[in-house]
Amino acid sequence: MPHYEYYLKYYLNCGRIIRDEEVPLIENIDAAILVKLIENMKLKTNGLDMDVWHGRYIIDDVPLNEVNWCKTTHCRAGYIVCMAGAAGFNLETKAGSTARAASLILLKSGVDVPDFHADTDDALLDIIHKAKEQGFTPSDEDLKALFEHYEIDEDFYEP
Repeated sequence: MPHYEYYLKYYLNCGRIIRDEEVPLIENIDAAILVKLIENMKLKTNGLDMDVWHGRYIIDDVPLNEVNWCKTTHCRAGYIVCMAGAAGFNLETKAGSTARAASLILLKSGVDVPDFHADTDDALLDIIHKAKEQGFTPSDEDLKALFEHYEIDEDFYEP
């Protein structure tokens, strides 16, 4: 994990001491995100939107945390932080941003950091491909529903 160790040293040089044990590891992280996206789509809650960074608060100044994160939409980095639970939120605060925390979680989990500035279509297609590499293949029905939900032309998807 040379990139992960580099990031830890980088944050140390920026005055942020982040210890390895403070960075959660999420096995098959893209598969876990895809499962959650499908689940949330079926519940008609919490979507993926790469133009929306989840921020610190939701309705009525209620702080976003590991308990109520499913009540808002997230970018890919936000999903990663939220799925890590309390440890993810603590890391986000310590690292100073959602993207930094998500990068550390991904690198520790053995996954390359994706383009956090990709559009929603590209991010979702990348999550699907990486989830398959991690052993999770969504049903054709779920894929079709995701494409309809996110208004993605199925012709752009190459299994």
